[in-house]
Amino acid sequence: MKRKCCMLETSRERGKIPLDVQNGKTGQTMENLSLKDLQDLIFYIADIGVTVSSFLEVYPTASEIFQHANFICRLSESYDIVPALLAEVKRRDFDDYGGKQLLKVKLTHAKKDLMKIVHLIITKCFIEPILENG
Repeated sequence: MKRKCCMLETSRERGKIPLDVQNGKTGQTMENLSLKDLQDLIFYIADIGVTVSSFLEVYPTASEIFQHANFICRLSESYDIVPALLAEVKRRDFDDYGGKQLLKVKLTHAKKDLMKIVHLIITKCFIEPILENG
């Protein structure tokens, strides 16, 4: 996802530097993403957030698998995409106002769902065991 958004993929850089600076290439920035690609990325992130958070709500013991796979760290590294996409949506001109609002709402829901995933994993893997043993 970060490559598609033209952002660095390591956690050290935290995704703030465009790939054209990293690779020495020109013209490879988020501004060059087509509207279709931008929409696809936003819908993809929103879908991932809803799907994983719903799965963890229905099957909370799966949180342990996500924790062992270091999912929270991976998610935090990818989370930088959301504010960058929101800034790009705000910057762009759309044919209709409804399309712009839809993308903003999708990103807002995606942010909430991604935070919910972290909350569910932390609650199941760390807080509940302390409360049960305490």
